[in-house]
Amino acid sequence: MKKIHILAILLLLNLISCREDDTQKDKSAVDLYIERLQSGQYDAVEMPPFTAETIPDLLKYRNNTQRITQFPRNPLSSFSIPDCTIGMYALWTIESIRVTYTQIDQFPGRFPSLNPYVAEQTEDGLVRIDSSMAQQDVAKAYQVWWNRSQQVGLYDLMEINPLESTAYQWL
Repeated sequence: MKKIHILAILLLLNLISCREDDTQKDKSAVDLYIERLQSGQYDAVEMPPFTAETIPDLLKYRNNTQRITQFPRNPLSSFSIPDCTIGMYALWTIESIRVTYTQIDQFPGRFPSLNPYVAEQTEDGLVRIDSSMAQQDVAKAYQVWWNRSQQVGLYDLMEINPLESTAYQWL
């Protein structure tokens, strides 16, 4: 009888551990990327080599306002940024996919610009914008841009700058 109890406990432990593994396995590469960024555990120096197929998963995070301090930074930037939001970083990652897809000039490490911030053109020149309103505007522009993927081919879509109809550009 004691052997049956031990066997049942071992079987139960095995089932529990399998469920945890399955949960981890069910997460997309994007979910794991964002999870690591949020926890400060993403330690790669480059952006991941995501493809256009991951854009819908990245767009899920476009409105996330959690601030992060550990993320891949463009080493060519002379402007050190202390933090950014998950949403802006997800959008910057999408921009990386877009410029990589069309082979538009980009920086080493898959960086689409110097920093994951946007700037607005004013009478005084470009002004860096780090606000929730700017994030909402950029997030909306990228969602509208992606929704066009049903109307135009993927390559044609990737040649369209999602921010072209806004006052913003990546800094």
